[in-house]
Amino acid sequence: MKFSHRQAAPMARALLLNASVSLARGRSLLTPKAKITARPCKTHRRALVLSAASDQEHRPCIVLSNDDGCESPLLTRLYHALRERVPELEVVICAPTTNQSACSHRITLGKKLRVNERTDLGDLVYAIDGSPADCMQVAVGSQCSIVPTMGLTPILAVSGINLGPNLSSDVLYSGTVAAAREA
Repeated sequence: MKFSHRQAAPMARALLLNASVSLARGRSLLTPKAKITARPCKTHRRALVLSAASDQEHRPCIVLSNDDGCESPLLTRLYHALRERVPELEVVICAPTTNQSACSHRITLGKKLRVNERTDLGDLVYAIDGSPADCMQVAVGSQCSIVPTMGLTPILAVSGINLGPNLSSDVLYSGTVAAAREA
C-alpha cells in the first residue's frame, strides 16, 4: 500500500513520543495508511525505533537548527526560502525552545528532553528543550531520531542563520557552531 511520509509521520511521532515499554519486539501496528513496526533501540535504553513499510525510498531532507531558538525570525525566513526554492526536498527544523546563545557544545544528561511539534511555525518544525547540540542529536543522531522515523534521509544539516556574529574566538562558545559540529 502506498502512502506519503506526511500521512504516516504524525502517527509515527505520536507513537514514538507516547510509546509504552509494553510494545513487544516486532509487534506491528496496522493502519489504513501503513504498517508500522516497533522494535527496541540499540543505542537508547527504553526507546523504540519505529519503521514504516512502504514502496517508497527514504526522501531526502535538509535539517535546520540554530542557537537563537525555533522562533528566530532569521531561521523562519531560511526555512521558508528553502521550501520555496527547493520544493523537491523536505525541510525540517529542530531548534531549541528558548535562546541558547553561548552555550557551546553542552549536552543534556540525566534529564528527558521534551520535543514539541510547532505547527504554528510550519510543517516539520520541532522545539526541543535542550541545547543546539541536543537538537541535532534528537534530529539525526541515531535510529531513534526524528528525521529517520519520518522516512527522511538528511543530506544537509544547516546551523544558523545567527542573530549575532560568530567571529574569532566566539566560535568556541557558539551554540550554532556546536549544532553544526554535532551534525
